[in-house]
Amino acid sequence: MLSKLRLTLRQKIVVYCLLAVSPVVLFAYFLVDENSSYVKQQSLDRIDSQANLAQLALDELIDTWLRFLDNLAQMPPIKSGDKAGSQQILTAVFPLYSNFITTLAAVDEEGQIVTGVSSGDSSSFNVSDRPYFRVLLRTGKPVVSDRLIGRSTGQPVFVAATPIKDGEGRVTGAVAAGASLRQIQALLDRIGQGAGDAIVVGSDGVVLSHPDWQYMEVETNLKSLAPVGLALGGKRGTTEHADPLGGGNWLWSYQPLTKAPWAVAIKYPVTAVNAPMYSSLLRWSFYLVGSLALALALASFSANRIAQPFRRLAGRLALAAPSGDGEKPSHADLDDLHQLARVFNGICDTLTQTSNELAGVKEELAVRARKLETMTKMALEAREEERRRIAMSIHDGVLQLIGAAQLEARLVQGAGPVPDAMSKRLNRVELVLEQALTDLRGISRGLCPPDLTETGLVFAVYSHLIMLRETYRIPRVSLYVSGEAHRLHAETENAAFRIVQESLANAAKHAQAKLVEVFIDFTPALLRLVVADDGRGFNLRDVDSTQGDHCGLTNMRERAAGVCGTCAILSIPEGGTRVEAEVPM
Repeated sequence: MLSKLRLTLRQKIVVYCLLAVSPVVLFAYFLVDENSSYVKQQSLDRIDSQANLAQLALDELIDTWLRFLDNLAQMPPIKSGDKAGSQQILTAVFPLYSNFITTLAAVDEEGQIVTGVSSGDSSSFNVSDRPYFRVLLRTGKPVVSDRLIGRSTGQPVFVAATPIKDGEGRVTGAVAAGASLRQIQALLDRIGQGAGDAIVVGSDGVVLSHPDWQYMEVETNLKSLAPVGLALGGKRGTTEHADPLGGGNWLWSYQPLTKAPWAVAIKYPVTAVNAPMYSSLLRWSFYLVGSLALALALASFSANRIAQPFRRLAGRLALAAPSGDGEKPSHADLDDLHQLARVFNGICDTLTQTSNELAGVKEELAVRARKLETMTKMALEAREEERRRIAMSIHDGVLQLIGAAQLEARLVQGAGPVPDAMSKRLNRVELVLEQALTDLRGISRGLCPPDLTETGLVFAVYSHLIMLRETYRIPRVSLYVSGEAHRLHAETENAAFRIVQESLANAAKHAQAKLVEVFIDFTPALLRLVVADDGRGFNLRDVDSTQGDHCGLTNMRERAAGVCGTCAILSIPEGGTRVEAEVPM
């Protein structure tokens, strides 16, 4: 249609540019019109995602505690009611989790605490009046309490408890752990800041966690609040509702927990939604006016720049054309354009070919990387299988033979009168055999530690540290655990334990260390391991040039790489050694 109008080329280009900009302007207008509902829905989606994360995190926390308590309830001293043995176990475990729990106790079926460890005095407490304990006795299942006032600390707490059962399945007591309500608040604070305020209530509607600590410290019931009531009724969703505590209207996302009779709700102020919306309306109005003015200026400038060479070319063709014989103008002036097009096409062909070659090389490298990863994993699996086979051979073969020899020596002494010289020799033989049994049991546990598969990484490292201290007489051995300790994938736990095991072996056998410290940090994305000693240290350059004599360091790096992690060794001669590893969760 524009071709039929008598417009200059410049005018046509301006019109085409305006037509191209028009859809953008119309789209911006409708975007401003829909901005209000979009911003509100976006806020609802954001707090709904935060509520999902909060629900998953709380369920994971509670499930971890119940599994931990169930493992304690299965231990023979606790299960049999051995007070001394139970106290020893609880005392050993409590420091590992003192950042999370305030009380750890074992109680009998009458509710009287048999033994316990806490930040206060819990030796004479009786929990038979606690509702959660009565539910545990009635159902025989693990329970999680609502808000309670801790009798050892006087602070608001919640309690997780699991039953102790005898061989016939009858409940004979319980193992319980109390945690401050501040731990719930700290967990929710780590999930996300600024997306909304998180509130957790118990089955009775009493606040367990609130951004304002006063509503947790003083018993506050929110069951009459519509979002909280719906969540406690097993429903989930989003809504807009007033808050009697904070005042004003809020956007809410609410849902129940699956591992405890609690509910979680996320609230976000409506005023925080409207303010950005009004700002966005003003900003988009300026964008519309500015875009239209800029489009007109660019269209005029571009039309002039585009039309200028065409005008020059048209003038040259007009001068070159015959004046009255009817011949068409010559296209000789277009040779430069054709040549430029050919050069440009040649560059494009070269770039395309190079790109294809690079893609082939990249694919080949990826295939080789996958093969290398597979081979490394197979080698590690073969190594672990060989360790298990050797450990089984030691346990079922050599240990049995040495035990038999020890028994024979005792039988010879007990068979009848034995000369003193012969008796002394038999005693020395028995002592040597006893030491051999102890050493071989340690070697067998090091090759295939049972604690790793039964109780997880933290307990396995703790047991290994105790064995290391007793075997090599290291004066100071410490374990520090931070983050939320939990079970990991079997390959990840095995790789992490082997790295720590190799580091500790180097510190004990070669470094002559007097102090060994192990740090285990559980983060949402990574497992961080640090093993530090004050031993002799070594020169890393010398070690790297003689890797055949230091395969342990190479093994640690391979272990980390096998689970997509990293391992770094820092050491200074006479300045100690530090091994740092990071493994993805």
